[in-house]
Amino acid sequence: MTQQMSSAAAQRLENARQIDGKFGHQHHSEASGVALSPTDNRRLNRRLDVRQYGDRVRSAHLDGHGEQPELSVAFRRDMLATVPSDYAALYRHDPVDIQQYLGDRQDVIEEAMGQYYGGEAKQLDAVGSSVTYEIVKALDEPITDDEAYEIIDQEFEPHNDHADDDLNNHIAQALQAHDLKKLPNPETVDEQKQQQFADHAIRALYDDAQMTYDDEGAHDEKVHLAVDDEMKLRAALHSVYADNAGDLEAWSNHSQRDPASEAYLAAAGHAEDLESTTSNLNTRVIGRRLERSFVAEMPKLDTTHGRLEIEDDGVIHIHPQVFEDFAARRDQRIAQEAAE
Repeated sequence: MTQQMSSAAAQRLENARQIDGKFGHQHHSEASGVALSPTDNRRLNRRLDVRQYGDRVRSAHLDGHGEQPELSVAFRRDMLATVPSDYAALYRHDPVDIQQYLGDRQDVIEEAMGQYYGGEAKQLDAVGSSVTYEIVKALDEPITDDEAYEIIDQEFEPHNDHADDDLNNHIAQALQAHDLKKLPNPETVDEQKQQQFADHAIRALYDDAQMTYDDEGAHDEKVHLAVDDEMKLRAALHSVYADNAGDLEAWSNHSQRDPASEAYLAAAGHAEDLESTTSNLNTRVIGRRLERSFVAEMPKLDTTHGRLEIEDDGVIHIHPQVFEDFAARRDQRIAQEAAE
């Protein structure tokens, strides 16, 4: 590929000559007064002079040897704006908390950045939220300095103060998609924690149902589930725990709170709040995900559609359709996950 040198590139080369009186940092033989043919120029490995870009570009290097020529560009970016805006992180969390969130998702950021620039991205160093990344772009053939500068200008836009907006949005979308994915479940479910989850969710149901029962008149009885319904509900709650054990254990460990009562609130159609019960951003993300999981996966136990009824003697009956719907939704979800 032969290409005419643009006037901007010619000016850039002239500026580079003025830096040291010859040519940049003398990275090729023009600095020694030896003329290079375009073919020779494309074939040499060399570091480009990037001082015209200020702090936006830290370094750039052309590797013309090997089967796959490459252009490597290192640049520094402040990553705070890549956090999904839904989290309102800049208003609700301190920089250290945000940095931990970003650091835990470095592989997601590197993959998204590589997709955006059409190359391979790698973090080089970080100072707070200011991070230096290197992008390695594969080239069809060796290129001249002029062509390399044009790639930097066009694709990295170091002179455009708003060039990062689209990149930040792209990374934020990747982070949001990542945060929707549940944490891996342990190979073996902790049966004691599973039992506690079911116990506490049923206790929350009893507390709620008792208030409804007492509002209907004076009663000495305590509400309780019919034996068969309690067995079915426990089995359903055990399934919910097993399907979300990774998230449940992580959220409980970090928040030091019990999520079972919130799971019942979701099942009963009430507002739940697992997200705002902690000030840690990573834990908030898990809490938000659990809220969605509970709404989608818990058996529906609200009283407004006849799903749950309390007899005069305090016995609670759950309509059989509740468990049929629960099983059907779970089977469908498992099939979808297997197909992905």
